[in-house]
Amino acid sequence: MITGMMLAMMVILGYQLVIAWVFKKNNWKIPGQDAPTTQVASTEPQSTTGPSTVASSTTEPTTQGVAIISTGMHIEPTSQPAQAAEIGAGEESNTDYVMQIRLNPTGASIERVTLNRFKLEVGKPEAYSFEQPDTFGPEENALATRTVTINGQAIDLAGYNWTQEISSKPNAGEATYFVNIDDKDGKPLARVRKTYRLDSISESKGKSEGYEVAVTTAVENRTGAPMTVSE
Repeated sequence: MITGMMLAMMVILGYQLVIAWVFKKNNWKIPGQDAPTTQVASTEPQSTTGPSTVASSTTEPTTQGVAIISTGMHIEPTSQPAQAAEIGAGEESNTDYVMQIRLNPTGASIERVTLNRFKLEVGKPEAYSFEQPDTFGPEENALATRTVTINGQAIDLAGYNWTQEISSKPNAGEATYFVNIDDKDGKPLARVRKTYRLDSISESKGKSEGYEVAVTTAVENRTGAPMTVSE
């Protein structure tokens, strides 16, 4: 019986070896085994059946989705140092204004708003402020002007320091900044002027009670030709 069992095992082993040899010789897949897969990247060119069109790409910088066109227009340099301005009042005792707005020359933007009737913490003297400078830089301040479009051509103003306009009749609730733009030949093209106005308590009685600031942007045409402007 032992001899029979040994002969049976030899027959089974021999059968398996023969089957494996046959499958290998014919490159067949042995049942129960997964064939290895290899990803091969094709190096053959793709065929085309018609003329091909290649779209040209541009590398012009953009600001908030507006393409900055290289036209030679540029910001007119100024010798006046950049300076911040404040309108309104930050003291609680002030009877004319309920808040103060600090303006930053970069983009003629809002750097900080202080409500002098409210406290940052209960029992502490510090007034409540918001829109304060962050780590992104003054070009990301509230209401910063980033572009102006003249005659269909966008001009990048992001990061530029505007010049404060000094009035002969200063108003504690108003401040104006401007930036001059020259054409490609260096001739005056336009002056962009931006004015912040904060009404006093008496001026805004029954309306905003002093908690409203008006922002006006105007463009002065410094040429003798018609001009179209948009922000």
